[in-house]
Amino acid sequence: MSGARKPRRRSQSPDAGRHHACARCKDHYPTAAHWPDGPVCTYCYQAAKRTEGTCTACGHIGIVPGLDEDHMPLCVRCGGLPLDLTCDRCGTETWLAKANTCWRCLLDDIVRDLLSGRDGVIRESLEPLATAIVAMPRANSGVT
Repeated sequence: MSGARKPRRRSQSPDAGRHHACARCKDHYPTAAHWPDGPVCTYCYQAAKRTEGTCTACGHIGIVPGLDEDHMPLCVRCGGLPLDLTCDRCGTETWLAKANTCWRCLLDDIVRDLLSGRDGVIRESLEPLATAIVAMPRANSGVT
């Protein structure tokens, strides 16, 4: 799997009176989805959609949001998850920004919009800058 990430601070407190326990973190936060392993809170749902690794069932390398009974990673297909994590523009299976567009394609749109002239074309002298920005390791940071 990709490097261990520090868990993000949650914006609200768990509430057992209002929410079911998440199948993953066992806390009582709003439920985002009901997956084969049970209800998944919004925090675990978002984290799962960004988890990269190798599926223990089929060997698929990519996004592995599912978990088997031993809590080992599963791809969307093997995990039986109703997710589409493929960018409609570039066809890459990745963490999507919005409207089935990945962060890299969204960053490319923003960079091209900002660096292009009135004719919609980026000057040849600015093309290396545009390419470098779009190629940054974390495209979501570039969007931010």
